[in-house]
Amino acid sequence: VASHAKYSTEATAGQRSPTAEYYLMRSRLAFVKRRQPLLLPVHWGISLAMIGRRLMRRQPEKAKVMTKALFGRPF
Repeated sequence: VASHAKYSTEATAGQRSPTAEYYLMRSRLAFVKRRQPLLLPVHWGISLAMIGRRLMRRQPEKAKVMTKALFGRPF
């Protein structure tokens, strides 16, 4: 992968920045709240699993910003 790939729209999930992870989590939460509010507990479980996966992959900064987004905290 070329070094400029992390700035392009073709970046893979492993190359997303912490900022991108924050806004992606926030967007997912807003979508579920607006469109499928009964599935909010399921979304929380999936989100916590995603955060746990980031920790297992030794990506604590990404896990931190994802947790902030999940709890509605500013970046």
